[in-house]
Amino acid sequence: MTLVARTVSEIRGNTLEQITPSSSLLEDLGLDGDDFSMWLVPEIEWQFQFRGSTSEWEQVRTVLDVVDMVDRHRRIKSPNPSAA
Repeated sequence: MTLVARTVSEIRGNTLEQITPSSSLLEDLGLDGDDFSMWLVPEIEWQFQFRGSTSEWEQVRTVLDVVDMVDRHRRIKSPNPSAA
């Protein structure tokens, strides 16, 4: 969660204290469509080395949604828990 929160903070200038798992990216943190598609998505995909589908990203609403997506893709890349 920390790396996701830092990324949001860098894009929007929110403090880390303002960013919680339940924070809405749009309503609570102020990310607009451009912030999301041009900055957050590519940065998260680069940092965590995965590529999410458009339909997956369209379902993301909160910080926890981003964290869950990262976790899902990490499990797909490394299905053996001891390899993580």
